Amino acid sequence: MTIEKGTPWGEPMAPPADTPTYTDCAALGAHLSANPAVYRPGTVRQPHEFVLHDNSFRALLGTERADEANAIRVPIDVLEVSFEHERGERHAVAIDHVMVGNRLLWGELTVVCNTGFWRSRRIAPRAHPNDGRADVVTVSDHMGMRQRLMAWRRARWGTHLPHPAITIQQHAQYQWTGGPRLLTIDGVRRGSVTSVDVRVIADALVVYV
Repeated sequence: MTIEKGTPWGEPMAPPADTPTYTDCAALGAHLSANPAVYRPGTVRQPHEFVLHDNSFRALLGTERADEANAIRVPIDVLEVSFEHERGERHAVAIDHVMVGNRLLWGELTVVCNTGFWRSRRIAPRAHPNDGRADVVTVSDHMGMRQRLMAWRRARWGTHLPHPAITIQQHAQYQWTGGPRLLTIDGVRRGSVTSVDVRVIADALVVYV
C-alpha cells in the first residue's frame, strides 16, 4: 500500500542474512530489468527484498550510512521505462530517476524523479518514493545559463522553486516524443532516444537502507 500523507515510512530492521545487496540504484535496476517478475504486479514474485546502499534514500530518511544491523526497511515504487533507441525499442527499470535531455546548462531538460534527488540535489522537494507517482521536473529551453547555475546551487536545499522556467508535476505515467535526446537512467547513459514512456509501479519492492 502506498504511503498516506502524515504517516510514518519505514521501520528499523536488520535484513535477513541472505538478502541480496546492491551498491547503487543502477545495479538494482539492472537486476530488475533482467527479472521483471520480481516487481510487476500480478506475477508470481521471486523474493523482492533487497539491501540498497543509496545516498538519496538515506537523505530522505535522515540517516547516515550504517552497518546493516541498523538498517531501515522501507517499501518503494519503481519506474518502468520503455524507450525508442536507434536499435529499436528497449526496456529498463529505474529506482531513482530518469533524465531526458542533453545538457544541464542549455536546452530543455526533464528529470522524472522517484526519490526527488538528482546528483545530490533535492530538485523535487515534495517527491516520495512510495506515493505511487513520479515527480516530473522540466527546465525550459529558454532558461539562461546564469539562472540555471543559480537554481542548481539553490537546489542543494530545495529552495530553487518556484521558478517561472521550471515546472514540476506529479504523474503515474510520463510520456515524451521528439527529436533525439540523451536518455540517462539512474546515472547510466542509454544513448539518444526519440520517445520515452515512464510508468510508476507502486509498492514494487522493499529495500533495507
